Amino acid sequence: METLTAAAIATLLITKMVEKLGESLGEKIPELGSNVWEKVTNLKNALKRKAPETAAILEAAENAPTLIESSPDTFGLPVLTEKLQQTEAKEPEVAAYIDALVTEVKPLLPASFQEKVVRQVMLKGVKAKNLKAKDLRQEADPAATDTTQEMVVDVDVKGDIDLENMSQKA
Repeated sequence: METLTAAAIATLLITKMVEKLGESLGEKIPELGSNVWEKVTNLKNALKRKAPETAAILEAAENAPTLIESSPDTFGLPVLTEKLQQTEAKEPEVAAYIDALVTEVKPLLPASFQEKVVRQVMLKGVKAKNLKAKDLRQEADPAATDTTQEMVVDVDVKGDIDLENMSQKA
């Protein structure tokens, strides 16, 4: 099973959202120590040199955490993580800093940071004379590490089935 990407963990650390996320998961984040925060600083400095726009957006999210919730299309953690992943793919120096940071931090994080499982089930075990449904959508969190989606499973319909506009996105 996949775990959180290195960029996702780095984004959580840069924005200092790692503590808040830990609280929401009911997990206390261990003291990460000055060595980890030094590596975060090194990564931020590399981003300022190699990808100033990405650095600026991450810095804004770090300095004003309310932006993450109030403007998720610009400052949401999945958006920030995607920007960092794009930079990581283009800039070997940034990738090296992310790898060094994650190598040190990942073993310290609670198990809930290692996996994000999403299970979605819709119309399972339905018994009916006729079945009509439309606009059925399942969309999993992009940060999910393991996604299972089921739609219209083990359905026993004696008459007509009319299903329209069904979609799944993982």
